[in-house]
Amino acid sequence: MSEAQPIRISIWALLGWVLAVALVVGGLGWYPTVYWSQIDGLHAMAWAMAVVMTAMLVSGLLIARSAKDGAAAAAMMFVMVSMIRIGVCMALTVVGWWLLALPLSPLLIWMFVLYIAMLFTEVGWLTRALHRGAILEALSRLGRRNRMQAGEKDVKGDKGAGAS
Repeated sequence: MSEAQPIRISIWALLGWVLAVALVVGGLGWYPTVYWSQIDGLHAMAWAMAVVMTAMLVSGLLIARSAKDGAAAAAMMFVMVSMIRIGVCMALTVVGWWLLALPLSPLLIWMFVLYIAMLFTEVGWLTRALHRGAILEALSRLGRRNRMQAGEKDVKGDKGAGAS
């Protein structure tokens, strides 16, 4: 059985993807939020954005760390942190509503919209990294196979030359 090949996953790439999605979603949603909920809605939006972005980046760090043990470990870590992350985000939503007196409707809407957007972002980031890792591993295996085949030909050629 072969040892799992570590794959490189850049947390900086995830940070860039998360910030880009947050800017786009926040840019598209700030006016409707102000229109329907005034400034309190923007506070709820900011809280939801901070909670979801932090949760995504922490889970990304855990995934990137586990990627050193191979693609399967990274994929399994993604599944495990996804289950925990939804609970953490919901708990922090309740904290924001209860302690910070944020309006519940915009808070829940923004938590849902941002969580789904960031989840798709993280899936895209991880898929890209795993796909890249799979391609690099396949190329590595192909190179080893070609070297082995070339070595076998040399060995066969040497035996044939010595027998003459």
